[in-house]
Amino acid sequence: MNEIDDRRFLVCVVLLMLIVTSSVSRYFGLFKISGNSMYPTLKDGDYYLTDKADVININDVVIAETQERYFFGLAKKKIVKRVAGCPGDTLQIRDGILYINEKSEEEFLIENKMRTNSRAKIAGIKIENAGILNEPYTLKDDEYFLMGDNRNGSDDSRVIGAVSKETIKRKINL
Repeated sequence: MNEIDDRRFLVCVVLLMLIVTSSVSRYFGLFKISGNSMYPTLKDGDYYLTDKADVININDVVIAETQERYFFGLAKKKIVKRVAGCPGDTLQIRDGILYINEKSEEEFLIENKMRTNSRAKIAGIKIENAGILNEPYTLKDDEYFLMGDNRNGSDDSRVIGAVSKETIKRKINL
C-alpha cells in the first residue's frame, strides 16, 4: 500500500506542476531580444520578462506578431516595438520629430506623465525616415502604431503600417 500511495503522491505533484506552469506561462514569459531596433533601451541577445497585453498604452514596449512576405509565402514574425500611438491618435513626423495629436512626442509624454529613463536616451534624435507619417495618420478603433527606439534603424509601423490589438501578444516589463 505504501508504494501505491507514493506513486499517487508523485502523480499529483507532477499534475500540480503542469497546471501551475501552464497558468503562469499564460500571464508571464521570458523573451529574447533579436536585433537592434529597440537599441539603446533593449539590446540584442538580452532576455526580458513579459506579461499579457490586456491593456495597451502609449509608451508600452510590446511584442507583436506580424506577417512577413517571403518568396514562398507568408511567415509569422515576432517584433518588439514601443507603442507610439493608440486608437484615435493622429501621428505625423515633421522636421524629424514625431507629433502625437499635434504635440511633439516629448511634450506629449511629459504632459501625460509618461517620461521614463529609457525614453531620455532617444530624446532629441531626429527621425530620418517618416514613412507613412509624412502626412497626418489617424489610427482607427483597433489600431496601434509601433516604433522602435532606434528610430533610424527600425522597420516598424512606418513601413508595415499600424497593427491591430489582436496582433499584440505581450508587454515587456522594463
